[in-house]
Amino acid sequence: MFEEAAARHSVFWQKVGWWVKGRRASLQQQQQSAMELHRAALGAVFLLTLLSSECWGRNEEERLINYLLKERGYNKELRPVERQQDAVDVYLALTLSNLISLFDGIEMLRLPSNMVWLPEIVLENNNDAQFQVAYYSNVLVDSTGLCYWLPPAIFRSSCSINVNYFPFDWQNCTLKFTSLTYNAKEIRMLLKEEADETSKWTVEWIIIDPASFTENGEWEIIHRPAKRNTYKHIPMESNKHQDITFYLTIKRKPLFYIVNIIIPCVLISFLASLVYYLPADSQCTFTSSTDHFIP
Repeated sequence: MFEEAAARHSVFWQKVGWWVKGRRASLQQQQQSAMELHRAALGAVFLLTLLSSECWGRNEEERLINYLLKERGYNKELRPVERQQDAVDVYLALTLSNLISLFDGIEMLRLPSNMVWLPEIVLENNNDAQFQVAYYSNVLVDSTGLCYWLPPAIFRSSCSINVNYFPFDWQNCTLKFTSLTYNAKEIRMLLKEEADETSKWTVEWIIIDPASFTENGEWEIIHRPAKRNTYKHIPMESNKHQDITFYLTIKRKPLFYIVNIIIPCVLISFLASLVYYLPADSQCTFTSSTDHFIP
């Protein structure tokens, strides 16, 4: 009987061991599943956070555009003035309400040029009848309401050439910009203004960017002023009353012409004059004179 009891006791503890092992394996599987679920949840939360932040940034800019162009009833065909008799200030330069707290700190907004009002400034004295810019870039609108439009363009103008002192001549070319449809009562054309912490000044010259400007092999720039012109004899109701004119004074580089034209001509003339020192009855007189002009 003792042996039977021992056998039953051994079977009992063996079953208990199997149950403990099975329970332990089940707990390990549950823990592993819980850890995988936790990692998946963290990944989902992280992804949702990134997506929500990106969507939030787009929505703020979209909300600002809708507020400025749709909710406030903006019309690009109308001049941006409060009263009909007010004039719009248009600042030109030639280069060779606080919305920050309302729209998540957006300080600069970029809008297509066909969505805002443009002053229609053209080069009056162009010689190719092309009044369009090369590329209609976006308009930059800052938080103060100022609009910056910086389209790249190639301007072709005709200049009256005076060659009386060739090759030591200089030429004066002008670029006259005016509005195509607006008069002086509707817009005021002004030269660009710049300022620092202590002073403010008007840019009365053509701006040359050293990084992008390429020197010309034949001409050099000696003067490049800019001026705002108003004509008293023309009424303000005419678009000819005002303009912005850029003056480009260029001087010809004479070294090429001196080396290739002036010096050879002087030498040939000098050698030709030596013929008169030969005897009159010499047969080489005519031959020497002719050889001087044959390359």
